[in-house]
Parts: sequence; C-alpha cells; structure tokens
Amino acid sequence: IDVVRKLRNKHTRPVKTPIKEITIVHGDESFLADISNQLQEYVAEECNVMNIVVCSDVLKFSKLKAVPDWSVLGKRLGKKMGLVAKSIGALQQDELIRVRDVGSVEIEGETISTSEMKILTEFVRPEEFSESELDADGDGEVLVIADLRVSEAMLDARTAREVINRVQKLRKSSGIQIADSIKVYAEVKQGSTACFERVIHGNSEAIAEAFGSQLTLGAFEGDKVEGAVFAETHVLDIGLGEDTVELELVIQKLSMS
Repeated sequence: IDVVRKLRNKHTRPVKTPIKEITIVHGDESFLADISNQLQEYVAEECNVMNIVVCSDVLKFSKLKAVPDWSVLGKRLGKKMGLVAKSIGALQQDELIRVRDVGSVEIEGETISTSEMKILTEFVRPEEFSESELDADGDGEVLVIADLRVSEAMLDARTAREVINRVQKLRKSSGIQIADSIKVYAEVKQGSTACFERVIHGNSEAIAEAFGSQLTLGAFEGDKVEGAVFAETHVLDIGLGEDTVELELVIQKLSMS
C-alpha cells in the first residue's frame, strides 16, 4: 500500500483516480497467496486499484542484484571482504535465484548466507512502455508494478464512486437507515448531461447494489416532504479532461425500517 502511494505521489495521481492494475512480484508463493486471498480486497480498496495480479517469476519484470552486508561480513572476513564483495556483485541471475532458494553460496572458500547479503529486485521496464504508462517501486524484495494508463471507463467508475459516496453521506446525515428503502435522483444543473448519463449507464450495477435500486436521471418532480426527501448539490470531476458537472442529488425515503 505504501509503495502504491509513493507511485501516486511521483506521478501526481490522486487517490480518487483509480489505477488500472498493479502487479505484485515476489519469489515467495505463500506471500503472494496471502495477497491473492485474504488481502486482495483490502489492498484494492485502500489503493483504489481496479485489478491486482501476483507474479512469482521475479525475472519476468525485473532483474536480481546482490549487495553484501558490509557491517556483518566485514567483521567476519576482514581483508578478504573486498574480494568477496566483488564476487557477490558479479553473481549472475540464475546463481542469484539458486542462492535465494538455498539460502547460501560458496564464494572464495567462504559460505555466505542470505542473512549476510541482500538480494534486491530491480524493475526492467518493457520497451513499449514509457515511465508515465508503467512504473514500479519496492523495498528490494517486493516489487509493485503499476499500470498508470488512464481510460475513459476508469474515470467514469471514479465519478460513479463519488456519486455513491455523496449519496451515502447524505443518507447518513439525514438519518436514513440502511434498512430504509430509498429512491435516488440526480439532475445535472451544469455541465454535460450526456457525459453523466454515460457514467451512470456504464456503472449501473455498482450503483444499484449501493442504493438498492437504479439511480433516476433527472429532477425529482414530487413534493419535497420534510423528513422524507433530502437534497444536496455537488460538483464532481468527469471524463478525461478537467470537466466537471454540477449535480443536485435527491434521496426520497420510500419506507421506514
């Protein structure tokens, strides 16, 4: 989660804008299994990521690099440290994978354990991608690759989530209980009605799940009865540019819990 936040800050990508996909690269299958199972939904929600992929093949997106722990090895090896350090730095990719799996390596007559050296993972970006499209960061052991390409559908999903959040906050502040049946109306006061309709139609399933019914596009035509009808106006970002829409959101309470 912290790595994704670093990438967002680096590319000035606000949290409300979803990231298309992240790939988590780690050689430990059990670590990846935890991400895929218990933690996937949590990570996706915290990072606002649309899809999470895990990969145990560290060489598919990266290369390995070994760095000796000078503070530990220096005390043990003394004058021999320089030669050993040079040999550690010259280890090839297949050798590093074997060292990582076995836990040690023989160098210049010395057994060097993985507790005395770090095997780091460095991202190798495919040539067809620019840094603004595909970037990565990590702690040397876990590598997180983020697909930073933005599509209209992703931004529409962002706007739909904003609508859902605004309605749920209005629902809470109005004292409407979860068990209460409601009907939600959204009228575009300023901005592109066509763009907003695209957002709602493209995310109708998520909206219906959140509200218990589909959102109605257009103005609320009934009487705004006190205690039963609640309204707020909001300005939301929409589309690929810097466009916004001003909406009047209305909740009509249909039944009481």
